Amino acid sequence: MTRATRWSPDAAAEGVSITPLGLLALLLRRWRLVLAVPLLCGLSAAVFAIVAREYTARSRFAPQAARSDLGRFGGIAAQFGLPVAAGATAETPDFYVDLLTSGEILREAVLHEYRFAVRAGRPDSLSGTWLDLLEVKGDLPEERLRNGVDELRRNVAASANLKSGLVALRTTAPWPGLAEAVNARMLELLGDFDRRRRQAGARAEREFTEARLAGAQRDLEAADGALAAFLDHNRRPESSRLLMELERRQRQVALRQQVYAGLAQAYEQARIDEVRNTPVITVVDRPDGSARGHRGLIVTAALGLLLGSVAAIGMAVMLDWFQRQAGTPAMEDLRRSVRRSRHDAGAAA
Repeated sequence: MTRATRWSPDAAAEGVSITPLGLLALLLRRWRLVLAVPLLCGLSAAVFAIVAREYTARSRFAPQAARSDLGRFGGIAAQFGLPVAAGATAETPDFYVDLLTSGEILREAVLHEYRFAVRAGRPDSLSGTWLDLLEVKGDLPEERLRNGVDELRRNVAASANLKSGLVALRTTAPWPGLAEAVNARMLELLGDFDRRRRQAGARAEREFTEARLAGAQRDLEAADGALAAFLDHNRRPESSRLLMELERRQRQVALRQQVYAGLAQAYEQARIDEVRNTPVITVVDRPDGSARGHRGLIVTAALGLLLGSVAAIGMAVMLDWFQRQAGTPAMEDLRRSVRRSRHDAGAAA
């Protein structure tokens, strides 16, 4: 078995391994360095974690299904060769996840003017847009807006729970009030966007039914006129042919009445939906008071202490090695080479 040697100038010059006791003695001789460097690194990491601390606000909402009353007369409209979507429709939660990170929602959120308290219970407050508060840079206004949208997108996270149908929204900002304000604003923008989209669909539905209703009214009037003319010429139809013709005309009038009634009902419902301003999402958990700071202070400080300890040990070993190598021929040659290089550089200058 090879016996480990002690730390000595000869051992260091020959590259012999250091014993644990020898390393401990070295660290005790450099105890100021071994203590100062880790403490400085840990303190610096803690200060950085406090200064760069961020807060995340959370909210949850449930989308509501959008009704489509075209289903009430979809079968009738199909008789005229018109493809009409029928039944109730509902967007999936994943649709709202993608919508929350879309450019339209983020641009509106970036340009909105926010005002919030810096700390809860304190009168001092901040105000400004996302671009101003985070000091987003850009050579042109368009570039600054694009950079602000990208910055906000990195601080927004949305996820969907397919079992419950709920969508969770998380926004991160340097201040808790800003994180909550941005979260609330995005929920508001989401509701406005979805409401406008559904109102636009109802408007198209109303225009369709309005055009079909006018045509159905003309068809009904024509069928009524044809039935009245038939009865004027055949007050007492007795033959089987005339009776069949009378039944055919009566069925035609009944069908036209059914089509007209269905279209009239759908038209009135579309007019109501066109101006409907009821919320299209139900907020389950509001972002007010939900901002929490990231719990990374202790972890960051501990990591700084660990890295500082490793650096201190390495510095102690290197300083001791240089000190022990000060009188060796190799170190003297290195010093002469350095002096010669300085002299040559000065002469060349």
